[in-house]
Amino acid sequence: MIRVAFIWLFLATSSLAQSFDLETLPENYRFTDHGSDGNTLVRYLGKDDQGYRFHYLRDDSAGEPTEYDSWANRASQLVKWISPEDVGTLIPHDCWPQLGDCDYTITYRDQTTYKLRSNMFVKDGIWFHQRDVLIDGEWFFFERACTRMDEYGFPIDFYAEYWDGKVEWSERVTTMDIPDPRSDLEDLIRQCESAEGLVS
Repeated sequence: MIRVAFIWLFLATSSLAQSFDLETLPENYRFTDHGSDGNTLVRYLGKDDQGYRFHYLRDDSAGEPTEYDSWANRASQLVKWISPEDVGTLIPHDCWPQLGDCDYTITYRDQTTYKLRSNMFVKDGIWFHQRDVLIDGEWFFFERACTRMDEYGFPIDFYAEYWDGKVEWSERVTTMDIPDPRSDLEDLIRQCESAEGLVS
């Protein structure tokens, strides 16, 4: 379950925040993507006292279907998600997207808490990203990922490799129900695999 919150699915130390502003998000903003876990529809539900709320609905084309809600801050950074199985609260947020080094915690419904460290940089429009997790006082590699983002900080295409060898990917299909040609997953994977500065 920890992986879900990190794909979509804080305390900046020496970082610069990229300028994404969900105040400019259209009320009917939505997109679909096709990925390793199936096809997903993401819809903006509006702003409430927890932040900017989104609904994710994934079909059964590549496994079990699921749906969950997430909340982001104004800078498009994840602060909470709720699924039928669990709840995740991120303090102060998930460091995505945020340039440089950034630490945060995620706490689940049973009060299990993990501390993570994120490092992110941008080159030629691609966000290169690595996360490590603190276990028994030592930092361990958790994930490295690459993504292109739209103007609101949501993935156009995405590729990630995890500590256990698992690989995940997604590519944008439509935005506002219109075919979106911006994804080039093959190129993204090639650049991600050859990227300097990200080591597992």
